[in-house]
Amino acid sequence: MSSRGRALFIALSLGCVQPTAAAVDLWTTHGPFTPESIASAGRLAVDPRTPTTLYASENLSFDCGSAIFKSTNGGDSWQNVLDAIDCVNTIAINPVDPRIVHVSVGNGFHTSRDGGISWETYVMEQRSTEDITSL
Repeated sequence: MSSRGRALFIALSLGCVQPTAAAVDLWTTHGPFTPESIASAGRLAVDPRTPTTLYASENLSFDCGSAIFKSTNGGDSWQNVLDAIDCVNTIAINPVDPRIVHVSVGNGFHTSRDGGISWETYVMEQRSTEDITSL
């Protein structure tokens, strides 16, 4: 984080989420994934009210199994908050109430109303040929 509290977070296919400080040449690796793992950071969402709170999806390279990880300290540490879900298309944090988080997947979506502690799952009756791509 810079002295103004601003950072740029990027989800990389190498599996790292890297925030930058004030200058673009000051990159540091943060994230639940390592370059040696088979996972990659697929999607990333930053809490609009508390930018040190992040959600990142883990996408496995070949079978696309996914999990959602949460950081409350700008990516220094991560906690798995949702496991064994379909490929993640979108992570959306409610700008009015950031405890509400939506994760869209191929055949439905998951919603947390308590900041990722518990999740409700909504599945479409018939899987269409189109995935849910945004919320």
